[in-house]
Amino acid sequence: MDWKFHTSLELVFRQEPFIRFFRKKLIRYSSPSIPTETDVVSDGFMLVRREALFEIGLYDERFLMYFTEDDLCHRLKRAEWKVYYFPDSSIIHKLFGSVKRVPKIKMAYIRTIDTLKYCAKYYELPIAFLISLFVLLGFIIELIKLLKGVKCQV
Repeated sequence: MDWKFHTSLELVFRQEPFIRFFRKKLIRYSSPSIPTETDVVSDGFMLVRREALFEIGLYDERFLMYFTEDDLCHRLKRAEWKVYYFPDSSIIHKLFGSVKRVPKIKMAYIRTIDTLKYCAKYYELPIAFLISLFVLLGFIIELIKLLKGVKCQV
C-alpha cells in the first residue's frame, strides 16, 4: 500500500465524532503495480537497512502502538533514506489480532496518547495544540459512548 504521512486534519478527523463523517475521505491508499517510493509503509512487514537503523535509531519507545511506522519513516526520510512499497511482496497479517483482547477503553486511551505524542513531535506548537484539543475532545466523546455501551466508529 502506498501510504502518505498524516495531515493535521486527518489526525483530527480520525477521532470520534468526526470519523463517521470523514471515513471515506481519509482512505488515501493506493496499490501501485510497480515498486514505488512512498512516505510510509506498514511495519507489519518492513525491511530496513542496518545502516539506516544505526543512523536514525530504532523505534521511539514513547509510542505504545500507533504511529510507529509513521515515526520511523519520518526519521528515515529526514536522514535522506528512501522508503519503497514493493507490490509483489506479501505476508499474512491478522489485522487487529493483538488488540481484540484489549478493552476498547484502553485502546482508545493508547490511540489518543500516541496521537498526542505524534502531534507534539511533528507539528509546530500552535497547530499541535489545536490538534490536541480536538483529539482530546474526540477521546472524551468516545469514552462516554464506550461507558454507555454505544458502538464507536473508530
